[in-house]
Amino acid sequence: MFHAAAKLFQRFLDTIENSKVSRAIRKGLITAIPVLMIGSIALILLSLPVDTYQAFLAAFGGGVLGRVLSLVHSAAFDFLAIVFLITISYSYAQLCSNKMSMRIGVPVVALCCFMIMSGAGTESFSLSNFGVNGLFIAILTAVFSSVLFIKLSSVPGLATQVYADGTNHDFRTAFSMILPGALVLLIFASVNYVLTDILGAGNLPDLLADAMIRLFMGLGKGLLSGILFVFFLGTFWFFGIHGGNVMDNVSQQYFAGNVDINTANIAAGLPPTEILSKTFFDVFVFMGGCGAILCLVIAIILFSRRRSVRDIAKMGVAPTIFNINEFVIFGLPVVLNPVFFIPFVVTPIAITVISYLAVSLGIVPYVTQTVEWTTPAILSGYVATGSVAGSLLQIVNIAVGVLIYRPFIRLYEKKQVVNMKKDILELTELLCETEKGNKPPWFLNRSGHLGSVAKMLVTDLRHAIKTHQLTLYYQPQVKSTGECFGAEALLRWRHEIGGFISPPLMIELAREAGFLGELEWEILDMACAGLRGFCERLGRDFGLSFNITPDTLKDKDFFGQLQEIARRNAADPHNLWIEVTEQAVLSDTPELAQTMDRLRRAGYRLSLDDFGMGHTSLLYLQNNQFDQVKLDGSIVRDMLQNKRSCDIISSIVYLGKSLHFSVLAEYVEVPEQREKLLELGCNEFQGYLFSRPLPQDELAGLVLKWRERLQGNHKAD
Repeated sequence: MFHAAAKLFQRFLDTIENSKVSRAIRKGLITAIPVLMIGSIALILLSLPVDTYQAFLAAFGGGVLGRVLSLVHSAAFDFLAIVFLITISYSYAQLCSNKMSMRIGVPVVALCCFMIMSGAGTESFSLSNFGVNGLFIAILTAVFSSVLFIKLSSVPGLATQVYADGTNHDFRTAFSMILPGALVLLIFASVNYVLTDILGAGNLPDLLADAMIRLFMGLGKGLLSGILFVFFLGTFWFFGIHGGNVMDNVSQQYFAGNVDINTANIAAGLPPTEILSKTFFDVFVFMGGCGAILCLVIAIILFSRRRSVRDIAKMGVAPTIFNINEFVIFGLPVVLNPVFFIPFVVTPIAITVISYLAVSLGIVPYVTQTVEWTTPAILSGYVATGSVAGSLLQIVNIAVGVLIYRPFIRLYEKKQVVNMKKDILELTELLCETEKGNKPPWFLNRSGHLGSVAKMLVTDLRHAIKTHQLTLYYQPQVKSTGECFGAEALLRWRHEIGGFISPPLMIELAREAGFLGELEWEILDMACAGLRGFCERLGRDFGLSFNITPDTLKDKDFFGQLQEIARRNAADPHNLWIEVTEQAVLSDTPELAQTMDRLRRAGYRLSLDDFGMGHTSLLYLQNNQFDQVKLDGSIVRDMLQNKRSCDIISSIVYLGKSLHFSVLAEYVEVPEQREKLLELGCNEFQGYLFSRPLPQDELAGLVLKWRERLQGNHKAD
């Protein structure tokens, strides 16, 4: 029963997270991170609870520094709803259309709709609707206006095109948006009229505030009121509604003056009576802001396996220490993220109960001192209660909150892993399709989630190169006698989320991002170091082959760099086989020919990879440029069913004997292929019949076992 419910909940989460609306909201919130970060830093610098610092702000330049920080904070947060409106609507347009005109038109229409819903031109209009008060309406407006506008723009007859003399493309595009845009504005104006004039609703936050006051009537100031207070506050914030403003009337009526009551009782020689107060919640419950976000940040730093998530948490440490949570709840994001709804609401409830019991049982003193809300945890607990017990209670609450958040972080990352693997597989399949059509995929120029995933992989790949996270696996190359004479170095990268990434995908992403050279120099360095290790264990005749892309091979610095890397790793050029694809040969240039000639004269071996009897390739073979030819994998795979493939292999083997180059067959996976290749005269093999690609130590151990077995067979003979 529980397992079925969990699967149903997981399916529900997947449906929500994979929808375009959800992806647009997440991307829009993430895009707004710079604004949130700037505003948070300004607020921290404005609100540091240190008297000498505040005196410095007031005195410096007549308070000019404080005014500048206040302006920066206001610019970021007083128009935050507008920022979210634009970033979310633009993100949705980006997911739905490749047209730049649509990406501009959708945010413009969304902005007009938001002005309607904010009551622009009426007495109820207030600039506060552009800040955190209007976040919920901004998010709803961004979503619904964008969906409506794009849907209506695709209806035949609505997006009217004008084809007349003197009209250019931009004019026709703008004209086509008039009718869909007008209909969307009309719909929003009608909705606003129904809400304000017919139902008499001023705005949603005011309606909710009135409802909360009615709900709390008669509940008193006990634990139940405290639980309901933090529950609704967290729920409102989760949905993008400023919970502090909605619950402000409740806070003022039931909790705001309770510290003064306790102080007056103590002054009169009476014991304090009020456990719950605004300071109580600020100090013991909302550590890091609503949702006890400090607990989430600590939990992520301690338990998250994703570097990108940890980076956001680390950037959010400074704001959350001072109880400013906007950066984390909108940047991770927590808001509208179904995975975090339960801990975001449950954590404050749990630590409210713990704190209430600790005070009522006399373990922690009553709160008798008002504390500025930006005062960091631990310090605030001591100041509020006048006892170290207050600080210890905060530590306990933080620990409880971290434990509550921990499993949900794992769930969040598990979902991210599943989604990321799907996206990476889609990128890999797309690369294969474009290669068949001989067209570049241009991943980094793509919009939508695939473009975002490609850009994220580029960032992670660059980091992996700099931190030496890439590795090489080696697949053995075997003679007909069973002797392993070498191996091919194959690039491997285990991404922290997506697992092993396809090497061709890595190469393409590095090429598009402009650091293919860095990637291949890293591969060369690892290969030369690997060759030295193989030679030490298996003898100095062991060869190692590796692929070089045409772009790097044409680099004028390639030969010199290779020589330096080989020298640094004490690698003998005669043991290094440089695999050149037929694509590189087909793009023949004088520089390429000169580089290949220098390589041969320096002792490096050249191998023509994926040979398919191309005319230019034959010319290179005729000129004796290559020491080895590797058969195209498609020919080897097809040879048992296609006689023509056998004829091609036989012809290449004949050429090899005539022109003095060896022939190696890749993708040998079954004994029948090996036997057929032997019949055709091919005596060198590589493939899963012998071994999958292995780490260096494993392959060296395997080769030593093969040698022992061969020696045993020779002795037996």
